[in-house]
Amino acid sequence: MKTLFTTKVSILLVTIVLSGCGFQLRGTDSVANLPRAFPVEVKSPYPRVNQQFERELIRQGFTVVRTGAEYVIRVQGEAADEVDFVFDIDFDYPFERVNYRLMYVITDSGGEILIGPDAVAQATDFFLPSGTHLQQEVAKNSALDQMRRRATRQVVNRLVNQLSNGSAAQVID
Repeated sequence: MKTLFTTKVSILLVTIVLSGCGFQLRGTDSVANLPRAFPVEVKSPYPRVNQQFERELIRQGFTVVRTGAEYVIRVQGEAADEVDFVFDIDFDYPFERVNYRLMYVITDSGGEILIGPDAVAQATDFFLPSGTHLQQEVAKNSALDQMRRRATRQVVNRLVNQLSNGSAAQVID
């Protein structure tokens, strides 16, 4: 019992001494410390996806430009489909599943592929409101926008991870 206490105290003291003198393990730089003033361009034929990318890039500290970017996110496609399903015959209000897929490539300014071609897939189940067709379409579009937001965040996070690893020339498949 006494040796266990002594071991814990000595480990605590060594940790305090090492952190006090500035010791830091390699590769533990916070992603928040990454300089992100990199200009990034988004090329997408889908305006809603373009908006989501621009919001996410700005949120994470990147500079969004129209030309002359160091990195380019090219959206190659977007697909969404809906599936109605009901859990019980006596249950009047159906649930709906929306599947979403965003296909993309991230390149540097020279056109060298850094990430991709790749895809982010999302799925969400939601309760269809019992209302007009317009109300149901608004609910579906809201669910789709949420999936776009999550998908664009995943793509930007992959770019951040690629840049934080410092291996801009490495291709990730």
